Amino acid sequence: MLFLLLTLTSLYSMAVAVEGISAGLPSRGYASLTAADQLPNATHSIDFQHANSGLWNWTVRVSDVSMPNASQLIPDAHVAYTTYSFSWPGQGTLQDALNAEAEQESILTHYSSCAVLFDALFPTNVTDKFDDSSSDCTSMLGAECVKALTTLVGSVNGDCKGFSIPTTLIQEQCASSFGVALGGGYGFNYARRSHTRSAR
Repeated sequence: MLFLLLTLTSLYSMAVAVEGISAGLPSRGYASLTAADQLPNATHSIDFQHANSGLWNWTVRVSDVSMPNASQLIPDAHVAYTTYSFSWPGQGTLQDALNAEAEQESILTHYSSCAVLFDALFPTNVTDKFDDSSSDCTSMLGAECVKALTTLVGSVNGDCKGFSIPTTLIQEQCASSFGVALGGGYGFNYARRSHTRSAR
């Protein structure tokens, strides 16, 4: 059993000259970032149910935060502070949730599970294409890109730590989305549930 989670977010009110901002936090420290996250300027949340195991949720919050400690004098400098939260049914780790899911579906107890999170920060000209009336990403990524992602997910190694085919498939089929991702491109994160067979 394998399922795919895709991070979708856009930059909101990015009014910062990147070269003019220091690597540090705002003058009030980390507290000002966490305070801004409590009342974000934009938020989007997607709920979904998988294998009748309860409600899973992916939420993105974007806050416009004043940056008075810019290394260069930039009038009214701000930064877009983005946080992501992924929650699953029950308490514990994602691994615990995958194990609980397998217990709900007896057929899954004989198979290993692997959850793959594709993480990318897309510019607004990509995210504006997303149709939030469903969780289908085809409107934003295109059919060929979605097919490439599905193919890649189907090639996850048995240890859930990589793929058996080159990830260049994403660059080839998703040039207009993943190919223009901000902040250094995109990444993959994995969570795995192993089954144990009883000796006979």
